[in-house]
Amino acid sequence: MEKEGQNVRKYYQRRLPSDPAKDYYYMLRNTGNTESIIVEYGFLDSSGDDVEQLKNNYEDYAEAVVRALANYIGATYIPVVGSDYYVVQKGDSLWSIAKKYNTTVSELQALNNLPSTSLSIGQVLKLPTLDVEGSADYYIVQKGDTNFMGNNE
Repeated sequence: MEKEGQNVRKYYQRRLPSDPAKDYYYMLRNTGNTESIIVEYGFLDSSGDDVEQLKNNYEDYAEAVVRALANYIGATYIPVVGSDYYVVQKGDSLWSIAKKYNTTVSELQALNNLPSTSLSIGQVLKLPTLDVEGSADYYIVQKGDTNFMGNNE
């Protein structure tokens, strides 16, 4: 979650004061013989949390939890098709990924907090969001547009 820009708080397991063998949280204490987790993304009424950040990035935070849990249980994380994530394949380099997604190695490093250009197969990289409307390489044809290239093709 920290890589997604979320404030990171101390994490801990709190014990029930009347019975330290049990978890403090009712939901965890009464779910039976399973491994449970509570994820707090932040609090909208907290001065320590950026409310706009929580509203605007909730999908990234949720996906970060899915990636972390997949990693924790040893499962392969597969990003949602069409998402802003890429799973490193054999033979990939930051340069080849940057070229494929029309970005730079330094932008990929910054976006993923990578101290070097080393990659691991299966590593999940966040890709820059393509801003089609703001890009000079694209034009979205609007109603009433005519052929502005000056030819009849």
